Amino acid sequence: MNCCYTIVIKQIVCNNGVPKRIDNVHTNLSPNTKIKLEFGYSLTFLNGTDKQCSIMLGNDLFIPNVTFTILSGSFKIFDLPVPNSSYRLYVAARKVCCQTCNN
Repeated sequence: MNCCYTIVIKQIVCNNGVPKRIDNVHTNLSPNTKIKLEFGYSLTFLNGTDKQCSIMLGNDLFIPNVTFTILSGSFKIFDLPVPNSSYRLYVAARKVCCQTCNN
């Protein structure tokens, strides 16, 4: 089975009551792929199995790198600290077949 992960990231930033939404889809992620986010945050796809993947989320100014597990087909919501604003991050993960996959 040759499978990999797709990560969907939705970022919602609210500044002075005005929301801004950023949606991104990242496909065929290889281990240790780093994705830059708003406010200096980054998300690193560490690895994935048939059932789950591990990601690391961090920002040197606000929080250290923290590792999370997301089940395939599931998502997590993060409310992250930023100056003078609110920042909500949705991260969804799905195992997909890259080439030949027998499910």
